[in-house]
Amino acid sequence: MKNLLTRIRSVLSLTHHYKKYCVHANEQTDSCKSSLRVYLDQLHIILKNGYPEPFYFIYGFQSKNIKTIDKYLNYNSFQRQINFLNLNNPYFEYHARVITADKFYFYCFCKSIGIPVPEIISYIMNNQCLHGVNCLNKTCISQLFKEYNQVFVKPCSGQMGEGSFILSRNEYNEYRINGNQEYKSEEQIVGLFQRGEWIVQALISQHQALQRLYPESVNTIRLQTVMDEDGDVHPFGAILRIGRKGNIVDNWAKGGILVGIDMEKGVLMKYGFIKPSFGSAVLTEHPDTKVMFYNYSIPYFREAVLMAIRLHKNLYRCHSIGWDISITPDGPVFIEGNGLWEISMVQIAHGGMKDTISKYFSCDKKKFMHRKV
Repeated sequence: MKNLLTRIRSVLSLTHHYKKYCVHANEQTDSCKSSLRVYLDQLHIILKNGYPEPFYFIYGFQSKNIKTIDKYLNYNSFQRQINFLNLNNPYFEYHARVITADKFYFYCFCKSIGIPVPEIISYIMNNQCLHGVNCLNKTCISQLFKEYNQVFVKPCSGQMGEGSFILSRNEYNEYRINGNQEYKSEEQIVGLFQRGEWIVQALISQHQALQRLYPESVNTIRLQTVMDEDGDVHPFGAILRIGRKGNIVDNWAKGGILVGIDMEKGVLMKYGFIKPSFGSAVLTEHPDTKVMFYNYSIPYFREAVLMAIRLHKNLYRCHSIGWDISITPDGPVFIEGNGLWEISMVQIAHGGMKDTISKYFSCDKKKFMHRKV
């Protein structure tokens, strides 16, 4: 009954949001399906998976020549599967997603096993600065800048770069957020930090190769790993996220570009993609720096993959993780781990992943019970 209700709701949503799910700008061309044909495709997807495919067009399903729709994992149903397995890992009674969800916990865990992470200057919560000054006040803010002219600030449990900013101070004790012309006082910064929990980090110096692609943000690798029933970790479907248009974050959800990384060669693939809500463009070069993507080498990529495998084996209660990894002149630095990573970004860059990874996301409890520990 629950599955039937889900499908009925999805059909109603598909009809109500017809333009969003079924109408493509190029539908009048000979190579594209009509909106009616797309609607019928989406109905078929709903009957099979329970949900429409929100990334139908950026996957290229509107092309009359595409024959690989069944090779793609449905976004909504697979995201629910990832979430279920990471919160209810059949291998163990308790899960460890809290370590990847909380950025301060993640920092402490990685430091304890020797994984490079951005240095945390302070953790601010409940009107306290946990860096030697107990009370959140002007003195506390001043101490953040004892050794740094700029710091990177982000919510302790935020996602997709939401709420993150660069905070800088000049010689007159005036503060700027993300380089804006408007200056803020120490009192205003104290008031800002009183709302929520914050991580204050030293800025990362990224490798010149990543700097050349786009210098305003730290451009990060997103790499997925999954653990099988024998405890072996399998990496798959890496992408590089690149900022643009002056943004200080590279997140796809903030208008950044994603480009697939060849897992064997450690080089960029041919095309970069912008999220549909920001224009749905397909690019062969960065629009700001004009650097071509194809065959562009990513330094220390192999080292990043091996380090991610090692880290995941230590986080053995997590079923799958999406890693955000920066590349510095000295090697990989792990920004964070994501228990609810997005299958859409992987499939946009690498094509349908159903045959490659769906075998690791089954829920065969008998198999899990016989896992080697």
